[in-house]
Amino acid sequence: MVTLAQELLTRLIPYGQDEASFARNRLLEERPPWPKVGDRVWFRAGEWDVDEQLHEMRVVDVQDPHDTTSIWATNLVQHLREHTTGEPLHYADGRPVLVPLPDPLPWVHLRWPDEHPIPKGHEHDWKHRIQMTFESRMRGSPGWLPWDYRETRPLHLPGHVPEHGLTAYRYDPATDQVEQLPPGSDVWLPYPR
Repeated sequence: MVTLAQELLTRLIPYGQDEASFARNRLLEERPPWPKVGDRVWFRAGEWDVDEQLHEMRVVDVQDPHDTTSIWATNLVQHLREHTTGEPLHYADGRPVLVPLPDPLPWVHLRWPDEHPIPKGHEHDWKHRIQMTFESRMRGSPGWLPWDYRETRPLHLPGHVPEHGLTAYRYDPATDQVEQLPPGSDVWLPYPR
């Protein structure tokens, strides 16, 4: 796998669309487990911080995986759209047709350890020593990293991203139901790859 110092060497390589799409839908074996309260994680406070600049932190709160109503629900679910017009689909009772994202991005609250000073720019967190953040998925991005990221987090550069398909869904207005389609189905997907 890769260290963050090795990742830093790629800083001048622009992000590619394939890299950004892959960060939203990684291979199953590359996804860390959903964080739980009490988990130890690493926190990258600044862009392109390297291994020695990470902060060891504990998860004190995590987004409910069934959240569909908060402002942050778009990290977990997406509004299914009609494949020819792009119009949002709605059930017969007017509720939006929501389907899970293939690789959800929950927020987590991390607690700054008492023995660590708050980094410059994060002083607003001083009162409760809590930091809200998301997983660091793109090269150099701030956020939390799994405890074992050095062994489990591969480095994918534009043009060298593994190919795999997205989960496809279809809404049937006749039955007012959403169905998940088998892999490889020739249908419009919830967002472009």
